Amino acid sequence: MAKLILQVVSYELRVESGSGKGSTRNAKPTMNLEVVCLMERTNLWLWRLVVVATAFFVVVKLLGICAEGLWFASEGYGEVFVRRLFWQIVMFAIGFAVFFTLVYIPYKLARKVAEKVPTPLRERLFGDTDKMAIDLALDKWAFGVCIFLATVAGLIAGSRWIYLMHFLYATPFNRTDPIFNHDIGFYIFTLPFLRFWVTFILVGLMFGLVGMVLRLRYDELLRFEESGMEAPVFAARPLLVVTAAFLFVLALSQYLGRYSILFSGRGALFGAGFADVYGTRPAFWLLMFVSLGGALLCLSEMRKGNLQRLKSVFLALFAAWLVVASFSPPQSKPLSSDLMNENGNDLFWFITSLSPATHTTLTKFAPDTIPESPCLL
Repeated sequence: MAKLILQVVSYELRVESGSGKGSTRNAKPTMNLEVVCLMERTNLWLWRLVVVATAFFVVVKLLGICAEGLWFASEGYGEVFVRRLFWQIVMFAIGFAVFFTLVYIPYKLARKVAEKVPTPLRERLFGDTDKMAIDLALDKWAFGVCIFLATVAGLIAGSRWIYLMHFLYATPFNRTDPIFNHDIGFYIFTLPFLRFWVTFILVGLMFGLVGMVLRLRYDELLRFEESGMEAPVFAARPLLVVTAAFLFVLALSQYLGRYSILFSGRGALFGAGFADVYGTRPAFWLLMFVSLGGALLCLSEMRKGNLQRLKSVFLALFAAWLVVASFSPPQSKPLSSDLMNENGNDLFWFITSLSPATHTTLTKFAPDTIPESPCLL
């Protein structure tokens, strides 16, 4: 608490000195120690909560890893487990670093923007010392929450280690699909990896954008009017940059989402139907172009710092989403699930029927799950 009090005292001295009321030597700070102590206690409990919650998730994950390690060792596959653990750690480290950066950097940008204002408007509600204490506490809260979110995101990324292995050791099937003309290996090895990381980055940017908006709103640098959002130019520019990055990644997500029509179960058979090819597929392109257009519009408005166009961008995205939804009829159980196997696992049949080598491997290790000769879809 002594450190926080010293920071508040130095801040008050700077305020008194800068306002022309006297020199730094003659300044008399008027600290509200009750507010300072309250903020320090709140920070202490916050960090305890962050540490306990983070430790809980980490311990649960470690217990699962220990149990798996014992099983692998008992079967004589200790080396396989060590290699798998290595890739899990790699994915966790990358996921933690990426998510923390995407969430915390926008908040820091908003914090630096607020420092450009000599006397923030919110000081009308708080005294100088009180606001300094609240700002310091808020920064610590934001940092702790970002650490917690990044840890959870890292654990999720670590559990997707198999996507990285598939991506690094992808093998072509020498067969292409009839709609996008991609090798079948792309959908099995590459596409899951790309979709995971694009979604991961999109969620991180969403959290970062929300944190940035809340911080700007806290300092009263962002206002919500009937015509849209309003902010000073120096505050609107970083917000427009983060929004443009979010829309660019959203467009990339929609581009990869086109491939989902190959796994559609809306028709009588499993796979892309007439409505998927000539309705859903163009609708995905519409969403992508609207997202790209919104991102370019945000970048073009950076010079003026105009945020009012954002309202039109998100309304256009919502309208495009409604168009996509109109081309997506309700899910129905494909007849192929009854024709192929009793479990209805169409994707399993789809994969096993693609390559004789895959079928041979599965026949060797799981002979009870597939017939002698798989049929093509």
